[in-house]
Amino acid sequence: MKLTLEKPQVLIDEHLQECSDALLFVGMGIGKSAACLHRLNELFRDASCFAALIIAPMRVAILTWPMDVQEWDQFRWMRVANLRTEHGQRDFLNGYAHIYVINYEAIPTLVSLIERRGKKPLPYDVVIFDELTRAKNPGSKRINLYRRKVPRVDRHWGLTGTPMPNSWMDLFAQARLVDDGARLGTNFLDFKRTYFYGTEQSFQP
Repeated sequence: MKLTLEKPQVLIDEHLQECSDALLFVGMGIGKSAACLHRLNELFRDASCFAALIIAPMRVAILTWPMDVQEWDQFRWMRVANLRTEHGQRDFLNGYAHIYVINYEAIPTLVSLIERRGKKPLPYDVVIFDELTRAKNPGSKRINLYRRKVPRVDRHWGLTGTPMPNSWMDLFAQARLVDDGARLGTNFLDFKRTYFYGTEQSFQP
């Protein structure tokens, strides 16, 4: 089946073209992953990127993304590597895949694989954080391990339909993971001092 982008997906695609560190706060059922695969496909075709790492919740990483690749004719040529398997890890170490998938809980495995590559460059140059809300806690040990140990690449895309499950403060760590502090800063206390007053639930625009 051939993918034809719907209007919301066209807007997603345009945003990904304009912004290398993109935050996609888009509701469920809009087709975020398909739109991202379309943009990846275009980047692959003109040699603007060579592979992508997708970090997502377990089921989404291991099932949803590989199924989306197989669902659409344009993307079936892409080789997907599951970094939870020995085969996928070999692909990562040798740079054989176009898409590498892993879940948030397995970030230490990702860090270990990068360390095993030694001085070789990363085998991907795009990172997609699906269900970015998983990174909303600025004190998360796994997310901060990622920030310390994983070198940044050319493009980072963050996807979620629920960017503020508790309060506006949930935005900070998600944005920082994607853009390294360009939008909201790198320090959570400074973020609170800049944008909030009174109780922690009050927002000062």
